[in-house]
Amino acid sequence: MEKVSIIIPAYNAEKYLEQCLDSVCEQTYKNIEILIVNDGSTDSTGKIIEKYASKDSRIQFFHNENHGVSYSRNYAIEHSTGTYIAPVDSDDIIAPGYIEILVQMIEKYHAEMAATGVVKEKDYNPTDFSKGVTEVFKGDQATAQLWGKYEGFFWGKIYLANLIKQHSLRMNEKAAICEDLLFNVEYMKYCDTAVFYSGKQYFYRQVSNSATYNLKNLKWFSVLKTYRVIMEELKDTPSYNTAANAYLMTLTEARYRAHLLKKEHPELERKVNRELKRMSPQMKNFSGKEKIKFFLSMYFAAPVMAYHRRKV
Repeated sequence: MEKVSIIIPAYNAEKYLEQCLDSVCEQTYKNIEILIVNDGSTDSTGKIIEKYASKDSRIQFFHNENHGVSYSRNYAIEHSTGTYIAPVDSDDIIAPGYIEILVQMIEKYHAEMAATGVVKEKDYNPTDFSKGVTEVFKGDQATAQLWGKYEGFFWGKIYLANLIKQHSLRMNEKAAICEDLLFNVEYMKYCDTAVFYSGKQYFYRQVSNSATYNLKNLKWFSVLKTYRVIMEELKDTPSYNTAANAYLMTLTEARYRAHLLKKEHPELERKVNRELKRMSPQMKNFSGKEKIKFFLSMYFAAPVMAYHRRKV
């Protein structure tokens, strides 16, 4: 039974951290180490971590100054000793058999990555967890699923630790948004096989206090630079069009956000519109459904974004 390193960055996470740690400590797969990085929290996060560590010897914790979630994840990776790495966010919850399912899949199919379905809600309900079926993806098809079945998030997956460390793969600490996707794109360059279990085994808690949800947060626009890096990574691969299509759709949201900031940052809207014009030939690769979505996002951005926020 190989060891799994569960890595958890935590910043001012007192509200949900105990729920998270309960779910991690109660995994049916027992050979785990739990690495928790307290990222300079100013609430009771540190005390909660120490309380759990006193009861479970598998927990290792680190109290750091505030450097951000990417730094904390990288720090945990560097201190991990497991064969596999399974990231979990501090306000999320995993089903009791989550790690066991991931390990079974990655070993059965000799895969480099495995992922499960995800519940995305504000409030946790254990009945949301579900069973499902397994799908295996190869090569570029596996990379394309970062915008499909298993999405580009760092959590909800299991990775090979030696692959990460051998190729010095780390989260980009300068990227405010989409750093997960960038990491996964780089990781997938070294993967032959990825496995997806459709059963929802990971509960992702939707919160509205991030740069993603604050429509006037300038940090959000860093996602555009990250996407350009991703497209460069995927240049001359079949996955390029998938990434470019997603970037063009992201530009429609950027256009709306820039319009809201027009008074304070007039050049921002002009810059986004120029980029939209530059990328517009990419529309020829859109499916009919994508063209409709693009049109709605371009000309009815406010109600479209409001709809998505109600869903989460």
